[in-house]
Amino acid sequence: MFRQRNSGDLEMKKTVVTLIIAVAFALAGCEKVPGPAGPKGEAGAQGPAGPPGVPGSQGPKGDKGDAGQSGLRSVQGDGEVGCDATEKLVSVFCPSGGAPDGAKCSAAPTIGLCLKQP
Repeated sequence: MFRQRNSGDLEMKKTVVTLIIAVAFALAGCEKVPGPAGPKGEAGAQGPAGPPGVPGSQGPKGDKGDAGQSGLRSVQGDGEVGCDATEKLVSVFCPSGGAPDGAKCSAAPTIGLCLKQP
């Protein structure tokens, strides 16, 4: 009725029981509801810059615009220079040297810059 078992059968049973227990523990931690998120960690250091990209193709050339109105006009004279009634003298230049004296230079010529007033 009782027969003697060999040690190989006993070792096999121990191994199977150990595997079943290990699988039970492994599956016990599997829940469908995740826990709350942990605190946010510090930001890491910035990585190196990537390689430069390939330049894009040049766009189409635009239409030529209308000529601009600068509102500036230069005048030249041997003595004092003046502007029209709708302009204001904003600068005097003495190409032969020296500093301007009002709207004239000590030596001719005198060059003035007139700005059109709005």
